[in-house]
Amino acid sequence: MNVQRGVLMVVLLTAVGLSGQDYFPAGALSRYAQVDTARARWYSGLLTALDEPSLLQTSKNPALQSYRFVWLRTFHHPVAVRLDVMGDGTGMLTVKHRKWHGWLQTRQAHRKYIDSS
Repeated sequence: MNVQRGVLMVVLLTAVGLSGQDYFPAGALSRYAQVDTARARWYSGLLTALDEPSLLQTSKNPALQSYRFVWLRTFHHPVAVRLDVMGDGTGMLTVKHRKWHGWLQTRQAHRKYIDSS
């Protein structure tokens, strides 16, 4: 079991290094640099594994507002719920669920179009 956790951690950290996405600005997760870096790597790895975009990057688009809830459950698989609202008032609700089975990773994504009118 510890070997699987170690492999998962290496995969997540490698994915963060390869993704090139910044999910958190420096200092956002702790005032201590080492803690901030460790938390950013951990959470970024989970978001990368869920194929979630960086809200830090999407915030640069003024025509798009994104809201995300990430549920990191202790004994169950992670869930990400994201609402993207476009400039015209329409939106997209995306729910992602990642399952880990040893080396096998499966992802389920559900999307729903929302019209505010």
